[in-house]
Amino acid sequence: MSTPFVTLPAPASPAEGLSGFVFPMHEKEAPFGLIIFSVAPGACTEAHGHEIKEYWLITEGKGQVIYDSQSFQSFDVKEGDFLYFEPHKTHQVINNSDAILKITSIDWYGTGTA
Repeated sequence: MSTPFVTLPAPASPAEGLSGFVFPMHEKEAPFGLIIFSVAPGACTEAHGHEIKEYWLITEGKGQVIYDSQSFQSFDVKEGDFLYFEPHKTHQVINNSDAILKITSIDWYGTGTA
């Protein structure tokens, strides 16, 4: 019998203070990837950029996002905020609060808009 459930991957910890799940949706020929991750108080992600479009939903907590290292724009973010990162623009999140910060990220591999 077929079910709609997908087996969760093992949680990954790419750096101290970070943890999450990477769902390899592209392996199922979907035009997107899904990452659900947490940033501990005082921790941050590495500043990075890539050729794909990326969307973030802040699902819990608050922090700061650094966007586009050339112009170094800084934005306070909180639960419920939705962000879009253009291709090749660097971005980083810093948890400068005393509570966990949780983010759902969608990487868009498809053509056209998402």
